[in-house]
Amino acid sequence: MFYLSKVTPLFFLLALTNLLIGFFLKISSQDYIHYGFVFVFGFIAITIIGAMYQIIPNSQQRQLYLPNLSYISFLLGVILSILLVFQSYKLASIVFFVLVVLFSAHVLPVLKNVKPITIKFLTASLVYMFLSSIVFLLTNFFQIPLQAVIHTFTVGAMINAVFGVEFAWIPMFYMQTVNTKRGNFIFWLNQLSVIFILISFLTLNYKLISFAVLLQILVTVLFLWFVIDTVKRGKALTGIPYAVKFFSAGLSFLLGGLVVAFFVSFTKNHILIDFHIDFMILGFGVFTITGGMLHLTPRILWNIVYVKKAQQGKQVPQVNMVIPKNKAERFFSLLFLSFIIGLLTEGFGFTYGWALFYFVFIFYSIYFVYKLAVFTKI
Repeated sequence: MFYLSKVTPLFFLLALTNLLIGFFLKISSQDYIHYGFVFVFGFIAITIIGAMYQIIPNSQQRQLYLPNLSYISFLLGVILSILLVFQSYKLASIVFFVLVVLFSAHVLPVLKNVKPITIKFLTASLVYMFLSSIVFLLTNFFQIPLQAVIHTFTVGAMINAVFGVEFAWIPMFYMQTVNTKRGNFIFWLNQLSVIFILISFLTLNYKLISFAVLLQILVTVLFLWFVIDTVKRGKALTGIPYAVKFFSAGLSFLLGGLVVAFFVSFTKNHILIDFHIDFMILGFGVFTITGGMLHLTPRILWNIVYVKKAQQGKQVPQVNMVIPKNKAERFFSLLFLSFIIGLLTEGFGFTYGWALFYFVFIFYSIYFVYKLAVFTKI
């Protein structure tokens, strides 16, 4: 790695803490706005900012100017998390705006080459992250639907970030290159879909929402086909890495969440809103981010702790042995199964059916954090 962000693992730990709090709020409360904001801005946004602190400078082969500013961003992330938990949304909107402005001002100067498809997606994600912070802030002065605030981030920033990273990582796992025409087509079609979705939520035009969601379903199918095609051409040599399994499951749940969103918007029946949140956050968000963390975190920590020793010819542990493959595979299988159980039980009005999903996630999260701590001798 050319650039190492020591703050990224801290962002990941904060995001996981917020996710666990969100789990508790979902079981103990029916206020989906409350746990929705904790999930979206406390878990997903914090994760994306932490990951971008590593991915953007490294992709550009450039060092961040004044790298210690990232610790101020982390502190703002902690404050934001506390405010979200206590439902202080006005103050949270201000802190989130300041966080995004500081983060954007910190990473944008290193962006010089925006031609790669991954960087295009990540740049778009930054734009929509900034837009979402403005929309969130404006809720203090205008009657803006909270759905518009959440979807500006999830559809604009989150999906662009996920597609961008996976366009780089999945072909990398199989030592393949991305078809530029295919990548650019999906990129521009996705931006068109995002614009339609944001306009539709700002106006609460349900017909336009339905059309926009259909367009986003098309984009997701095209991207999922890219993933399937890449895996088909490469799995004979390397199999399917556990990170790709997490990513593929996440994309499938994204598709499921979009189908539910289309049904809700087309029928104007909000009874399935909880299922939409389940698919998008606990499915798409949790599986995608888990796969990303399991891949990225050990490599960051290995470079921080061991790279100098390796350069000196000393014996060091192998990075691919940090997270045991069999444990990661079992984690994926149990998490997938418990997610399906959670969905089915919620269909019968039994919210506590998610307890198994939460237990599996918490148990393995503690195990992997322990493994990383031992690996880095913390």
